[in-house]
Amino acid sequence: MIVSEKGLWKKVLPVYGQSAGWVLGVSALVSYGFVERGWKWLAIPTTPFTLVGTGLSILLVFRNNESYARYWEARTLWGQVLANCRSFARLALTLTRSNASKSGPRDDAISPELEHTRRDLVLRTIAFLHSLPPTLRGDSAAEADFDSLAEFLPSDEVETLRAQKNVPAAILHTQGERVADAWRRDFLHPQHVPILDEHLSALTLSFGGCEKIARTPIPPAYGLLARGIVWVFVTLLPFGFVSELGWKTVFLAPLVAFLFGALQRFGEEVEHPFELKHDGLPLDSLSSALEIELRQRLGEPEHELPEPVEARDGVVF
Repeated sequence: MIVSEKGLWKKVLPVYGQSAGWVLGVSALVSYGFVERGWKWLAIPTTPFTLVGTGLSILLVFRNNESYARYWEARTLWGQVLANCRSFARLALTLTRSNASKSGPRDDAISPELEHTRRDLVLRTIAFLHSLPPTLRGDSAAEADFDSLAEFLPSDEVETLRAQKNVPAAILHTQGERVADAWRRDFLHPQHVPILDEHLSALTLSFGGCEKIARTPIPPAYGLLARGIVWVFVTLLPFGFVSELGWKTVFLAPLVAFLFGALQRFGEEVEHPFELKHDGLPLDSLSSALEIELRQRLGEPEHELPEPVEARDGVVF
């Protein structure tokens, strides 16, 4: 995600200005032929551009609206993931205690076993969070960074995950088993088990929504149709402008081409919000920020916390 306007044009022009560069060359050739060589046959009527331009604008607006709706839905779902991870960790730290099912005065003593259970639940939540970006970006299980997960999970669990097709789902499954273990060891009151399970179910639903967006693109026909019409339209622009504008076509045709080309490319860029690119969601940054927060809840000293993901050249991933 671009977070700074400094040097913005250097990032935007190579992506959104391709059509303008092409039309600039075509405009120069058409203007030279029409003005200098007298090739009047190069000029074509402007009426078709008015009709096609109106329909093309409607098509581009429709596609861009659909793309941005996917982008915003993805950000909403990712916000739900963060909120449920934060809530689950809070409940894991506040609801677990020794002799949880016994009535009478609350036992606030924290045994080593209870401390291990609390830490295990929170660290697995962090591992789930870090397993999401590679999965949503299309990385296979073989390409996943299991070394980074080893910081939060037992080594035998990491080895088990290597054989899993869906790593985040497998982590949530194990998390559910650990909640049940905490109940069986009387670290969790029976009435509190459904509360934690509700957050695991909410994480499953949010993750499923993210998968839907990542695995189901807008029908390719929309993109192919819009891209083809835009390039034909902007390529013919100089032929429609030259009879009235002459050499001024070199300045105005690329400007109009940039407008249509940028609109068409914008829809393609935001259609896949989880991809690792300038217009993608900053999943790594958001995950890192929550990791730091949860490890602070565990009482880890400041010097042991990871550094937050900073923007590089005005872009944060």
